[in-house]
Amino acid sequence: MEKSFYEILAPTRRSYAPALKRIADGTPTRSDQYPGARSNSLADQLNVVARLIAGGSKTRVYAVTLGGFDSHAEQNSGKAGCAPHGRLLGELSTAISAFQDDLALFGIEDRVIGMTFSEFGRSVRENRARGTDDGGAGPLFVFGSNVRPGLLGSNPLIDGKVPARTGVAMQFDLRSVYASVLSEWCLVPDSALRTIIPGDVKLLPIIRDAATRSTPTLGTNSGDALR
Repeated sequence: MEKSFYEILAPTRRSYAPALKRIADGTPTRSDQYPGARSNSLADQLNVVARLIAGGSKTRVYAVTLGGFDSHAEQNSGKAGCAPHGRLLGELSTAISAFQDDLALFGIEDRVIGMTFSEFGRSVRENRARGTDDGGAGPLFVFGSNVRPGLLGSNPLIDGKVPARTGVAMQFDLRSVYASVLSEWCLVPDSALRTIIPGDVKLLPIIRDAATRSTPTLGTNSGDALR
């Protein structure tokens, strides 16, 4: 019988979990900005990530989650089991702020950047259940001391008669964000980047001083974005 993905990974999880726990347990948090335990699940996860990085873990990419944004009903009231959208964004802000404070106190803030991503965006118009439905484009945050501050793109102009289930127009291909981070931050060579993300993908000016850090640009439209 063919083993499942999780069954294949089970020995690996058993091997690495004790080592990671030792690192986290041996590296006390330095920031006092984290909210109380279990009051903000994202902050709890980022707390562990900061301790793992500061404690010497060699993992290069960490993934954490904050659920509740798939709000088809009562998006702002909190009824029907949905967290109000504003409260979720507040949790996101609090968690990232505490994480960045912790990294600074550990003296490693220049070694870490973070990025948010989602499976899909939300529609513009409220539905009959006072929520929003699945949409295409959506906002994305990249944060860290080595991230260029500011907004990429422009505020969308939304017609007051926008049809139901319509999302905002996409301004940047998500592949451009991933390609930019891989090239400018992870220093993935251009030849490898073309294999990972094929096609003519425009790089975005996300990382500070990327021109002196990164490998050659990706695709024919890359140069202008990096100047």
